[in-house]
Amino acid sequence: MRHLEEWRVSDGVQSVRDSWISRSPPDKLGVTKRYVIFGEARGWLLSQLEVPNHSLILDVGFGRGFLAFESASAFEAHVVGIDFLGGEQVKIAIAGGRIANLTNQISWVVGNAGAMPFRGVQFDAVISFNALQDVVLTGGEEVLRRVLKESLRVLRPGGVLAFADNGYPESSLRQSQKLYELIQRREFGVGLPTTRVVSNELENQGLTNMTELRYDPSISMDEKEAKIEIKDIVDARPFGKVFNFHSLWEDYARQISDTGLSYPEVLLIMGKRKE
Repeated sequence: MRHLEEWRVSDGVQSVRDSWISRSPPDKLGVTKRYVIFGEARGWLLSQLEVPNHSLILDVGFGRGFLAFESASAFEAHVVGIDFLGGEQVKIAIAGGRIANLTNQISWVVGNAGAMPFRGVQFDAVISFNALQDVVLTGGEEVLRRVLKESLRVLRPGGVLAFADNGYPESSLRQSQKLYELIQRREFGVGLPTTRVVSNELENQGLTNMTELRYDPSISMDEKEAKIEIKDIVDARPFGKVFNFHSLWEDYARQISDTGLSYPEVLLIMGKRKE
């Protein structure tokens, strides 16, 4: 078994980060850098794992592929990423894998994580970063339960499950974090149930030796950067939703000016499947 004592950004992963920054429009460079720097939280997640050398890892909700790049590089593992969004997102992930020289170590699957197209008990680790909040956003808590159940089904006995997210109510401690959470939940519909709900479901499905850890990414924004951040979310039309940026900004500008805006803390729920 290998435990990653200290996570380091590999040259390949750094190349992917650099490519994102170099292609970012000047007015959105801050947003891009925050997204890339947020990778330190993914590195923190990986530093908690103990997995076999050359393991088989499942990344649930791979998004643009960063966690897959980082875990494949860190553990010399083969990573299978599953996400229900295809199209441009998969193209971005595939292109990143080429830049990182990890094409042979990563497989991308467009599919439903609530009904995974994999046989049971095959993965040494099942991991996820900030994907559960999207599951709840698009399918609600019933779909979240199915994703958790499926994640345990495909995990081998003794294998590690590690799901990290900053969408829990407990993620926000400071006022600037609570304001970020309020906007995410009220305006964008993004948010998870409590960690107890998720932990209890995982325990019911057979996860043992459970632990909860937290990580503060220490990413804070002043009023100018917060405005760019929120406009970027609006412009992206997450999951096809349309928002009026000007009215949204008017509703929160004063509060943001008073407290600033900070990313909530990342909470990690981790354990092992019963032998």
